[in-house]
Amino acid sequence: MESFGYKALKGENDDLIICEDIGFNNLGSFLYYDFFIGIKQNFVSNRCHNCGKFFLISGKWYYTYCNNSLKNESDKTCRDVGSKQRYDDKCKNDLVWADLQSCIQGTLCEVHEKEDDGFRI
Repeated sequence: MESFGYKALKGENDDLIICEDIGFNNLGSFLYYDFFIGIKQNFVSNRCHNCGKFFLISGKWYYTYCNNSLKNESDKTCRDVGSKQRYDDKCKNDLVWADLQSCIQGTLCEVHEKEDDGFRI
């Protein structure tokens, strides 16, 4: 960073606006400064687990999938389908997850059968 200061500028209604006046030696120092200002404002970058692109996370919520639309289905986003695909992959590749899924489905089937008999659990 070459220089740092504040300037007072006149707005539309002759209101004074105080702005930072920063001079940078090179693009790297600007990007470094901008990156840490973003972190200070709670903007964090993350890589989408579905498409692999980087996106900004703002606020308190931490997302692992972006809001970019899918190539083959333009009405759906990575966030819409990413977690479901990951869960399906876990159930296919991991025996523990597959057993858990079958237990859950079996329990739900029993509940629905008992609801048909006229009482609920």
